Amino acid sequence: MQDQGVRRLRLLVHHLCPYAQRALYTAAFKSAPLEIVEVALDKKPEILTANSPLGKVPTLILDFHSGRKVNISESKEVSDFLDSLPGPVLYPRNAQGLVCPLSRALIDMHVRLTIDPLPPFFFKLMRKTANPTDIRRARKMLDIIDRHYVKSGSFFMHSILEKNQLTMADVLLYPFAERFFAYRATTFASINTAPVPGLEKWFETMSAFPWIQQYRALPGRLMKVQQLYESGQYPGLTLPLTSYDN
Repeated sequence: MQDQGVRRLRLLVHHLCPYAQRALYTAAFKSAPLEIVEVALDKKPEILTANSPLGKVPTLILDFHSGRKVNISESKEVSDFLDSLPGPVLYPRNAQGLVCPLSRALIDMHVRLTIDPLPPFFFKLMRKTANPTDIRRARKMLDIIDRHYVKSGSFFMHSILEKNQLTMADVLLYPFAERFFAYRATTFASINTAPVPGLEKWFETMSAFPWIQQYRALPGRLMKVQQLYESGQYPGLTLPLTSYDN
């Protein structure tokens, strides 16, 4: 932190946004010295609109000793920066303590190919705009993840890196796995057509980590979000979080 000249880090989030959760989980894994600023997304506050061109969370605000201020948005980019801070790592390092370029390229490639396609399908299912092709593709992606990536509950990159090691890929997948398991009997019933034993075991392993438990989205709150979607009364994620407890 001092080497980078950063005197203050602020992370703008909403705890029920899956993209913000990616950054929250990474921050908790790293025990990163930052301030968590909870913001509403139905009525976006000035701190968010002034620091994120699209008014999106997560947004990380870096205040430097020099007076300079830099903002980072997008969940993967924020998570990548947080992983560069001191502490345990989500991208394998080499003997010199530097990120292994090959491992990083492989992780990022498989995230783009296998994890990134899932959220758009999930949001279509939540909005009830998914067509049969969307449903088939979503189920195919789940099968690939279950049978090849998290087979027998292993970490996501175990077969590619030839080592069963937690990586950034696991963190980026987890918030969407939360939603799959919360909605699989209801909203996601159309893609819950066969068991996913590898994904279930992986989810149990991930869910047991204290740094995951710190920012898990409670299933009841996720169901409340979906009820608002279905009733046509979803204005965007609001605060306080307790409003999703009813």
